[in-house]
Amino acid sequence: MRGTCSRRYWRGSKRSTEGSVEVLVVDIGNSGAHLGAFREGKLIWRATVPPDGPDRALRAVPAGIEGVVLGSVVRGASELWAEAIGRSLGLDPLIASGRSDWGLVVLYDDPNSVGVDRLSAASEAYHTVGGRVVVLDVGTAITVDAVSDRGAFLGGIIAPGPKLMASALHQGTSLLPPTEPEPGADLLGRSTEDCIRSGLLYGTASLVDGLVRRVVRKLGGAKVVATGGGLDFILPALEVRPEVVDPNLVIEGLYRLFMRERG
Repeated sequence: MRGTCSRRYWRGSKRSTEGSVEVLVVDIGNSGAHLGAFREGKLIWRATVPPDGPDRALRAVPAGIEGVVLGSVVRGASELWAEAIGRSLGLDPLIASGRSDWGLVVLYDDPNSVGVDRLSAASEAYHTVGGRVVVLDVGTAITVDAVSDRGAFLGGIIAPGPKLMASALHQGTSLLPPTEPEPGADLLGRSTEDCIRSGLLYGTASLVDGLVRRVVRKLGGAKVVATGGGLDFILPALEVRPEVVDPNLVIEGLYRLFMRERG
């Protein structure tokens, strides 16, 4: 099924080769907007900016952009960014949705309720690795998703990320202080803050280890592909070792969607 775009999301001809199209990808998450520019199928520029400041961010985009694809998990952000892209680049972006052509069979009760970041990561992981794959994304939330060997998106798991855990501990208790997650925390803390840091690091790592192992077992074996802005925080503490670590998985998946929709 096709994604939605209001008028025109690229300037080229369908006869153009992939290398002739320069594409801007915008992935809007809860913690920031991730922008990437692709030329000849390769990521040549990347930036992370606040999700509510599109005009300033778009002024830094490389010249020569011929097409734009936009994915968002933030309410109202797609419209805000689409308007800014129209003003700045003279293009209407291809807006990704759960019913876009991800190259997967989405076995979800309502495909439009799946976060496009999850579908983008799953699509890119499946088409890059091939076969059964488990996709781990560590960000504001932690997601673990499964794709079958025939390209069916089977669903997955959503859990709080380490910063949400830290926020819940502080807001839900009287005496526990606000504490930022830090890599390399000692397992046994000797202050309240250090104990919280240990819980955030090793609690998150144990959560991820357990979830990934369960999903891999349910699939009867699978490769694990990992991504997300919070991955570096927990990666050294994980017992599960992903076969592939790709920080650009989501924007690469959105680029793949653009090229597929473009025909």
